[in-house]
Amino acid sequence: MPGGALTEELDELREARTPGQKREELGDAMFALANLARQLDIDAEGALRSTSRGFAGVFQLMEEIVKERGIDLRQIGIEEKLKLWEEAKSWRD
Repeated sequence: MPGGALTEELDELREARTPGQKREELGDAMFALANLARQLDIDAEGALRSTSRGFAGVFQLMEEIVKERGIDLRQIGIEEKLKLWEEAKSWRD
């Protein structure tokens, strides 16, 4: 089944300890992911661009929500940011 190499590389990334090891293992995982896309006949760059556009759209909605509510994203914790993210995603769906 496609993806075995990716699983192995992600495991190695989780085990990496130094910044250099993490950088190398992340590169290996990205390479394995690109190879998986090739095996699945998916344009990896196109998939990434599509996901990036979706992320940007949700983030823009989140910015509108916080602006409307007078919230400073720099002043709230991760839990509240995640709640706002989920709210923005639900508006988009």
